[in-house]
Amino acid sequence: MKILTTFAAMVVGGAIAAGSLYGLISSQTAAPDKSPVNVNAPQFDYGSNN
Repeated sequence: MKILTTFAAMVVGGAIAAGSLYGLISSQTAAPDKSPVNVNAPQFDYGSNN
């Protein structure tokens, strides 16, 4: 039972890591219209003091 739990935790952790890595890579290599960053006009939005 302990081996099965360890294996299941490894599978779940690996899936989370793979999903995170895929999201990071796809967001960095997306087309310009889907990318949240504009190199020519960077925006730093730290909130407002209203």
